[in-house]
Amino acid sequence: MRLHLVRHLPTELNQRKILQGSLDIPISRPTDEILQQIEKNKAILENIKLDRIYCSELIRTQETAKLYGYQDFETAADVNELNFGTFEGGPKANMKGEILKLWMENPKKLVLGESLLAFFSRIDNYINENIDLEDVLCFSHGAVMRYLKARYVYENVNLMNKLQIKNNELLCINIKK
Repeated sequence: MRLHLVRHLPTELNQRKILQGSLDIPISRPTDEILQQIEKNKAILENIKLDRIYCSELIRTQETAKLYGYQDFETAADVNELNFGTFEGGPKANMKGEILKLWMENPKKLVLGESLLAFFSRIDNYINENIDLEDVLCFSHGAVMRYLKARYVYENVNLMNKLQIKNNELLCINIKK
């Protein structure tokens, strides 16, 4: 399967470096620069025969898909953003000490609003449900995309929070059965 992922467009909270997680926040008005990047990404995607198009259940991914011109998509809870628990709605800088150390070095041991093992499991479930398809487009979130890149490109999930995925970034990953 070739999985084509787009991280949602920026929100006000992204711009303020506030953790959103499972908060259902709409996107901000796209700048000209963002609209130009959408056109570049669309040019890459337009020659791909997509078997399915997914968005998370959160509005910011669905609004992004619509700006890309996709109206007919399925929602999938398995690609919702990580639930950051008490950190949601606060600055990223609030993650300190042992929590920050686990976040950066061994996320499998971390429990926030959900355990990262449960988070990984639901994303793996999404992959398993779609593995027989050739090309899938998914509008999703930073932590989801970092996990998938760490797992399938670097083959080391402990790297996930050392990776950066920008808003509106297009990432294509080949996933073998």
